[in-house]
Amino acid sequence: MRIGVFDSGLGGLTILKELIKELPHHDYIYLGDNARSPYGDRSFEDITAFTRQGVDFLISKQCEVVIIACNSASAVALPGLVDEYTKKGILIQGVIEPMIDYLIKQYPQTKGRTFRVGLIATRATVHSASYERALKKRHITNIKITSQACPLLVPLIEEGFSRTTAARMIVQSYLRPLKALKIQSLLLACTHYPLIIKLIQSLLGSKTQVIHPGIATAQWLAHAISKNNVAKKEGMTIYTTGDPKRFSEIAARFWKTPITAHHVEIKK
Repeated sequence: MRIGVFDSGLGGLTILKELIKELPHHDYIYLGDNARSPYGDRSFEDITAFTRQGVDFLISKQCEVVIIACNSASAVALPGLVDEYTKKGILIQGVIEPMIDYLIKQYPQTKGRTFRVGLIATRATVHSASYERALKKRHITNIKITSQACPLLVPLIEEGFSRTTAARMIVQSYLRPLKALKIQSLLLACTHYPLIIKLIQSLLGSKTQVIHPGIATAQWLAHAISKNNVAKKEGMTIYTTGDPKRFSEIAARFWKTPITAHHVEIKK
């Protein structure tokens, strides 16, 4: 089976990495729309159009499954695209529902008990309240999410400053109000954040579970597809609408191994 992963940029590589770990015997095609990133400040119409273009590109590469590894696209565009692509025989999913699935499994409905869960994300994802809506849609009342916007984290990570003292102080500042609430779990609602998961875990302490979006998504997909549906070969191809050289350089820091990205034009 060929699995496509679409993101507005580089963060979706953290999802791709976990998918490969969980389901290694498949082909993978990754598309990062770096030329039009970030999506957070885009209009509903733009995000939906860009996401559809990305999905169509992956389908043109014979992908039978498409994972939308972008919180903005998952929240804004995916709900309107699911039926359309399902009718075409394409299994399509974002990162929000798998994270909510994972969370619910950790905290089943228990009468009289409330679980406090923190969420860190970009401002756009926090303002969308997409995770809270997903819980409400499932009538989950015993999990309370408190969200914290962390606008400085993505540029810190992409520019290679995530291991500095300044970065540690910034992350600590963002986590302080959540830690004060004594949260039991933390949702990483931005696909860049798993790259600093060790720092986040160390600042929260071992008693707080940090939920990795890639692991949650990989587990969801492992249950969603047939174990017998295996590709004849294993491979990974990376595409970007932006500068492939810069993408490859940053991606190599992400994965700690050489990455070769190929440029592709996707026009509106």
